[in-house]
Amino acid sequence: MRTSAALGQVREPRARQELVRRRQEALDELERRDPAGFARWLAEGATADSDPAVYVSGDPAAGSDAA
Repeated sequence: MRTSAALGQVREPRARQELVRRRQEALDELERRDPAGFARWLAEGATADSDPAVYVSGDPAAGSDAA
């Protein structure tokens, strides 16, 4: 389940906070692995329900050279 959909269903504050924390960790890791791809996603108008996967490389060795 995507985090944006999960946030729409979770009502308990602690559970929502945990979901937001995990989402932030995942986004931080994507940015760490592929800063250029992550920046492209943001520049294209990233939204809470958009998927950065089409912009960032799944290869941790790609680094900032990922296309």
